[in-house]
Amino acid sequence: MGTRAARRTIGFISQTGFDNFPTQMLGGAAKAAADLDCHLLRFTTESTRLEDAYQDQLDYILSIISHTSLDGIVFLGWMTGIQRNPQAFLEKVRAVRDLPLLSAGAHIEGVPSVMMDGRRHMRDLLSHLTDVHGFKRIVFIQPYTKDERYPAYEEFMRERNLFSPELVIMREEIMIRGDHYARIRAKRICSILFDERKLSFDAIVSPFAHEAASILEESRLRGHRIPEDFAVLGWEDGERSKYSVPPITSLYFPFFEIGEESCRVMVRLLDGETVPPVSFVQAKLVIRQSCGCAPENILDTCAILPPDDHLTPSRDELLSSLQNDSDFRLEILDPALLLDLIFQGQDDPEPVIRRINTLLDQTTITIHSINLINQIQQDTLRFSCFLRRMCADKTLTWNAERLTFRILLTLHRRTERELGFNEALNRGESHLLQGINQHIVTTFGIHELLHVIAESLERINIKDCLLFLTSDPDPSTQR
Repeated sequence: MGTRAARRTIGFISQTGFDNFPTQMLGGAAKAAADLDCHLLRFTTESTRLEDAYQDQLDYILSIISHTSLDGIVFLGWMTGIQRNPQAFLEKVRAVRDLPLLSAGAHIEGVPSVMMDGRRHMRDLLSHLTDVHGFKRIVFIQPYTKDERYPAYEEFMRERNLFSPELVIMREEIMIRGDHYARIRAKRICSILFDERKLSFDAIVSPFAHEAASILEESRLRGHRIPEDFAVLGWEDGERSKYSVPPITSLYFPFFEIGEESCRVMVRLLDGETVPPVSFVQAKLVIRQSCGCAPENILDTCAILPPDDHLTPSRDELLSSLQNDSDFRLEILDPALLLDLIFQGQDDPEPVIRRINTLLDQTTITIHSINLINQIQQDTLRFSCFLRRMCADKTLTWNAERLTFRILLTLHRRTERELGFNEALNRGESHLLQGINQHIVTTFGIHELLHVIAESLERINIKDCLLFLTSDPDPSTQR
């Protein structure tokens, strides 16, 4: 990659949301832009739920872009204003500025796209329900806009002779505006299933994290038990999925990773490289209790057979078994380091604790830190169970238990630190933004206002800002 004379500026067209998913995607794009020494200029539309109040938003953004120096444009491909007619949108953009374009989140024909393979992951989710739990009657709720998830559902269910139209709730039946947490939508879904269709079924699959949580709550209010009566699964895996009762099995949607990869692919495009028509970013099915499973970080220790009384394998024999046994293979921790510690009988597990803290310190996003903590905890429990199954030496198993306790204690402290620090940051930022908003609203005069904005942006670590003013005398056209 050659030396560039000036920093490039990438436009990022996205939308607001009442959850933090748009922020996660922007955070990924901002990280990549910082790594690649690029400016990132965000253009934001209001959520589709407010589109009646804010019409022609994309046209207004394009009018701003026509006066802005950009090198390329990344846009959120699943926005309603784009999905209605993707090719018409592309023609509008190119008529304003003939720049490299890239779709983030959805496949748009004619431009490179960065997205999750929703079809594949929907099949993974359904396979879990049918193959692990033996479910056959699976309700699917269509999302607000068309995408690959419903075709994947129908294809999968037909392949297994399980498809029934009565198990599908069509989007036209539940298009409810202003229902930010899907509570009204959840009531309507439950009314369709239980009151109108009077269905019996094994599971409900929702396309949104907040909707899955609201369906679970509404079902419990109606006297249903989850997962005893039926399972509830979601998509996106937000905080409501994690902290619902029971926690909801859902697909982790890689918002951050899509934003990051979109920016990186755009830079490669600007550098003249050939990029694939579609770049896929991996997602993950997160198993929790709402489908009937135990959490992934809980192991069935009762199922572990006790070792032979005379079984005392060597360190190398244990390492070989640990590396080759798929049930106990470690994902994060180094099994050789763990075995060295228990065979040497060290009371101080500093080497492995230092390794854990280094990994966590390198992870700057709270949700990623918590996921990593869960993976390390799972590794630790696997290792402990493995030793109890494979080794009868009481000294070694005692050393392993002490090591396990110290690691789990470290993870507990780090969890408290991550969540507490994030809460403190959020509270501080909320107070700061409230003060800034009050300052801006109560400032009159353009020179004073510009001074307040410059000072305020510096306080929240925003170094550059483009400000667009309109002199249109018609108040109805001012935004």
